[in-house]
Amino acid sequence: MLIKHNDDFFIQWDTTYYIRNNMELGVFNFWIKDQAYPGKGTNITLAPLFNDLISNLEEINNINQDLGSIPLNQIDLSLSNDQLVSLDTGELFQYGLGLSIGFDKDMERLFYTVDYENSYSEIILPRGTFIETLKSLRQFASHGM
Repeated sequence: MLIKHNDDFFIQWDTTYYIRNNMELGVFNFWIKDQAYPGKGTNITLAPLFNDLISNLEEINNINQDLGSIPLNQIDLSLSNDQLVSLDTGELFQYGLGLSIGFDKDMERLFYTVDYENSYSEIILPRGTFIETLKSLRQFASHGM
């Protein structure tokens, strides 16, 4: 399954195992600039992961100041504040994947790590891309795929 609101950023997942009580395990990746993250793991519990990701929406909506164009190397991504939210990536963090988001006017600044927060990269997206992507997961979150 793909959820895509932008060519440079989208979500892909697939079920690899069905277990009792409609629990589905599978692969899950964020595609950022033609690269899959975390790019590993075949037994991620999908519906709980979707719930974890969706739970970030409220905090993102509470960001009340733009981060602006501060260079990435000058941002403390370990802290959530009124300009930046460190996101709950659920089981994906066991593979080193972490995300943070802030805004610069009509753009989203999405920061991502694949090495347990030792280093970060950034993608700049039109404002609403990440939020709409998370909202699109709602239909899959509470009930199975």
